[in-house]
Amino acid sequence: MSTSNSYFYKYGETYEDYTGNKKSYPNNYMMEIKDKHISYFMKTTEDVYIKPMFGTLVLVITDSLKDKYDSFVFQKIIKIKKGMYFNFISLTDLSKIELNFDKKCIIENIFLDSVFQLPKIKPAFTINELITDYINAFKN
Repeated sequence: MSTSNSYFYKYGETYEDYTGNKKSYPNNYMMEIKDKHISYFMKTTEDVYIKPMFGTLVLVITDSLKDKYDSFVFQKIIKIKKGMYFNFISLTDLSKIELNFDKKCIIENIFLDSVFQLPKIKPAFTINELITDYINAFKN
């Protein structure tokens, strides 16, 4: 799923740019993400805005550690509501995000009992043979 899906609004909002969020915080933090799995979640005491800088990312998020985790691909600026548990998995070799938050915000790391990985996508069909047509055109 993508963060533009209406199901994401349980966790936050999606913006085209920072001017759409009506707030601009002085604390920006650049974060590089290479991990293909997560071993902890972040939990914030205030709303946090996240801007993808490059790469392709999946946001893994939940509102309770007892519930299943939801995952969203995101390419636009998002706001995550305070109190949510979240982290990121990079689908490319390297991804970079910018975190934007209020100076009174506390970011707590909550370590998981086991490592979380996205399930591998396996093709549902096999191609046994390709048949093509070739056309040769000659100039006079």
